[in-house]
Amino acid sequence: MNHKEIWKWIFEIAPDHFLLSVAKVKGLNLRIPGVSDVQHIKKEQLRAFRPRIINGLLKNDKLFYICQHFDEIPFDDELIEKISQIRERDSDNLYAEIQSDDTAIDLPSVLMVLLSSSEPDDHTKAAALFEKVKEKGELDAHAQKIKQSEQKEKENREEQPEPERKAETAEYEKQYRQEKKRSEILQQKLDECKEERERERREWKEAKQAYEAETQTIKRELHRKEQEVARQEAAIAKLEQDKEQLRTSLQQAQARIKELEQSKQSLQSRIDQEKQAAEEMKKQLELIKIIHGIEGTDDIKIKVLLFGNPRNRRVFSIPKYAVRVVESSEIDQFLESEPQAKADEVWVLTYRVPREQQVRLQQIYQSKVVEFADFHKLKTYMEGK
Repeated sequence: MNHKEIWKWIFEIAPDHFLLSVAKVKGLNLRIPGVSDVQHIKKEQLRAFRPRIINGLLKNDKLFYICQHFDEIPFDDELIEKISQIRERDSDNLYAEIQSDDTAIDLPSVLMVLLSSSEPDDHTKAAALFEKVKEKGELDAHAQKIKQSEQKEKENREEQPEPERKAETAEYEKQYRQEKKRSEILQQKLDECKEERERERREWKEAKQAYEAETQTIKRELHRKEQEVARQEAAIAKLEQDKEQLRTSLQQAQARIKELEQSKQSLQSRIDQEKQAAEEMKKQLELIKIIHGIEGTDDIKIKVLLFGNPRNRRVFSIPKYAVRVVESSEIDQFLESEPQAKADEVWVLTYRVPREQQVRLQQIYQSKVVEFADFHKLKTYMEGK
């Protein structure tokens, strides 16, 4: 249930003097149309301003102030003493209390005590109590009860003797002066609190601005640091990449050097072998010269044309053969430039010379041609003949 509905009912049935005392609570600062200052409204004028006063009191900020400053509203001492007891009881118990003829506590007072509490459970109790009374159709009866109580108090005041009325008036005036003084003290405290809050607001604003400025400075510095770290990480990554490339290049260079060293060793070994073969051949030629008493060896050697390079120096190590090697890629050129080249024998390495050239050589040299399918057969032929 909307709490405003409850407050509206309370204000609508409230006696004139109570409603006016609530409207004049100084810290409330109630403003109503047609009145420059609510403090100047007199009791006899209230009827005309009553609807506007109720509408002003029902505004959210005014209801909030009334609840927060409930102790400033002039209630009976008996009600003030029972505030804590009222808030401790449940809605059913309170309903039974306000229905009793012997109670001095009315429904509006109980509802105001509950609604002004800081505990949400008390607000729930107030709503439940009001709803129960409303459902039973007893709201008008409680309103009439308030009106009768007010009328009775008015009659009692009129029946009082003049001295008593004067004494009561003096007492009211005394209470008014006390309330006025109390209101002035509260207003002074309120003004001091406002000044303190304003000072605190300025200090908070300055602190907030300083904090925001410092935060921005830190953010900019952090952003700069992050960019610097990113650049350093990129540079490190590039160095790592270059390092890896250099390592790979170094490994490839080392492998190449090793390969070249092996080739060098292999080549040197072949050179040594060729030198050794040449030396042996030279010695054999010298021996032949001594035996035959001749200057050269051309007359005793068999002249051979070897078509296809066997890639082996052993073909030159047999003294009785004067071997002339013709590469397979040079055969056509040789036949054109030296078609009448003399030779005792013509050897053809069929595994080196293409078939077409083999046929052509057969046609040219005919019976002189000896074919070899591999180097082993060539070697066997040279050594065995």
